[in-house]
Amino acid sequence: MSVSRQSGRNGSVLIIILWSLFLLSALSVAIGGYVRPHLRFAGVLKDRAQAYYLAKAGVEMCLLQIQNDKDDSYFTPDDLWATEEDAFVNVQTEGGRFSVSCITPGEEDGEETTRHGVLDEERYINVNSAPQEVLKNFFEIVCEMTSQNANDLAASIVDWRDEDDDPLEGGAEEGYYLTCSPQYSPKNKEFEVLEELLLVKGMSREIFDQIKDRITIYGRGAVNINTADEMTLLSLGLSEELVEEIMHFRSAEGGTIESTGAIAMALNEEETLTGEDNSRILRLVANGLLSVRSDTFRARARGEASGGGTAEIVFVFDRDKNIKYWRE
Repeated sequence: MSVSRQSGRNGSVLIIILWSLFLLSALSVAIGGYVRPHLRFAGVLKDRAQAYYLAKAGVEMCLLQIQNDKDDSYFTPDDLWATEEDAFVNVQTEGGRFSVSCITPGEEDGEETTRHGVLDEERYINVNSAPQEVLKNFFEIVCEMTSQNANDLAASIVDWRDEDDDPLEGGAEEGYYLTCSPQYSPKNKEFEVLEELLLVKGMSREIFDQIKDRITIYGRGAVNINTADEMTLLSLGLSEELVEEIMHFRSAEGGTIESTGAIAMALNEEETLTGEDNSRILRLVANGLLSVRSDTFRARARGEASGGGTAEIVFVFDRDKNIKYWRE
C-alpha cells in the first residue's frame, strides 16, 4: 500500500473520530441542559420536604410541652413562653432548624407583634358561645363602633349560630339572607372557621381584619383571667378599675389565680372590690364565661432546611393533642 493511500485512510479515521467526539460533546451538552434543571428541581423538592418535616418537629414539640404540663388546673403565661421562650427559637436539628411563634395584636396600638412559643385560645372572646352583650361590648371597644351598630352585629352573630329562625332585634335570619345575591341561608350552627363571619349581616372585611386576632371558635368559651388582655376583660363587662387591678395583680410576683373560686378572694387581697365587681365576677364564673384554665392553643411552626427551603404550619391543638386546625 502506498504511503499516500495510508495517509489518506488515517486522515479519514481521524476526521471520523473528531466528528464522533464533536457529536458526543454536543449530546453531552444537550443531556446536561436537560438534566440540570431537573436536578435543581429535585433539590428544591428535597429542601421543601425537609423544611416541612422540620416544621412538623416544631408542632410535635408544642404537643409535648403541653403534655409535660402536669398541673392543668390553671394556666398562666409562665407555663409555656415566659420562662422558656428561647426553647422555641431556631432549634437546630440535622438538616436545618425550626422555630415556633405566634402573632398577637398590640394591646394599645393594635399593631401585630410576634412572640415565640404558643398562645392559649382562652385569652380571646369565643364567638361560638359569647352572649350578645359581650359581643356588643367587644365591637364597641375593639372596633369603636356605635352602640347600635355593635348591637346589630352582635345580634346577627347570635342569630347565625342559634338553631331557631326568629331574628333578634337588629339581627338577621333566613328572611334577610334570601334577599342577598347570591341567596344563602344562615348556618344555625356554631362557626367552624373564623372566615365564616364574613357571611354574617353587618360584617365587613375591614371589621373582620380588626377582630380576627382577638377572637376564637375553639375551647369551652370561658375567658382565662390569667391570660386575657384588657380589651377582652372589658368586653366581659368588668369595670375599668377592676381590669386595671387585675393587670396589676398579674404583673406582681406570684400574681396567678389558681381557681375560679379564688378570683374575688385573690383580687380582694390587693384592693377591696366593690359589691358590683364581686357580683359581676361571680356571675361570669357561674355562667361559664370566666375561668383560670386554658385547654386549647395556637401557634405557627416554621422549618428552614439547610439548603434554603422553608415551610410553615399554622395549627390549633388541645391538651389531649387533638389537632383542631391545620394550615400549611
